[in-house]
Amino acid sequence: MRITLNLLPPKYKAILKKKRFFRRIINQQFIIALWMLVTLSSLGAISILLSGQVSIVKSANDSVINQSEYAEVTELHKIFDETNRRTQVVQEIQDEGIFWSTMLDALGQVVSPDVRITQIKTSDNLVTMKGVAQSAKVLVALKDRMEAFTYDGENCFDNVVVPDEFLVKQNEAEFAMTFHVRKSVCLVRIQ
Repeated sequence: MRITLNLLPPKYKAILKKKRFFRRIINQQFIIALWMLVTLSSLGAISILLSGQVSIVKSANDSVINQSEYAEVTELHKIFDETNRRTQVVQEIQDEGIFWSTMLDALGQVVSPDVRITQIKTSDNLVTMKGVAQSAKVLVALKDRMEAFTYDGENCFDNVVVPDEFLVKQNEAEFAMTFHVRKSVCLVRIQ
């Protein structure tokens, strides 16, 4: 058991409490100042190292830029950029264009060897086709095959018109026919 005597007057007790309180505050401020000093010195050291590395990288970059090969590479990059730009323009034109290969393939399937095509003119999806059929009967059969032809389950040719004046001649019948090609079926790019 420990017995302590409180012989200090209250005035000195208050003074001792204040001294202890201020000593704690000073210790904490000293620790904070020490941490700030360590942090600032670390940041200063990092800054010095980075500035040294920046100067090294800058001098290496300058030596690379001054080489003759760098000028060639720069010129090649300009050429590649121009080529890529032109390729992109060509791709945009192709994406907006109409692809007739599917329609010509379909036409090749319906035209018999008895028919010679001499001219094909297009205007949007309207096609005017001129040629010579062996007979009027072959011409009528061509018209029927065109109206019945399907591509991917849909009709490829619409409004196939052969004027009656071309159906009169029986042998070597010259003809001019018009028809519409369905864009969604026969004027698409085959992937």
